[in-house]
Amino acid sequence: MGKWQPIASAPRDALNRLLWGPEWWHPEPGSWDEQPYHKKPNPHWTAFKHEHLLGVHWMRANQPTHWMPIPAPPVSESLPPSQGQSSTSRAP
Repeated sequence: MGKWQPIASAPRDALNRLLWGPEWWHPEPGSWDEQPYHKKPNPHWTAFKHEHLLGVHWMRANQPTHWMPIPAPPVSESLPPSQGQSSTSRAP
């Protein structure tokens, strides 16, 4: 698993990464938003749930201070990866 790094070292692209800020309740997936379709773009880091629940103004005022790559999902030990079942599927 990766380590937390200062936000200044994060690549500013559209890929998701795990973000964290001191005013946040927990780490949150997010990405850099260039706002290319806005008339007056104001690029900023966006964490989807925080921005959705608290608004873009809160998100801009409470930017993340750290980031890390999103870890790979766990591998099921009961089935080979090619035969994995989703968490909603049921055994016969």
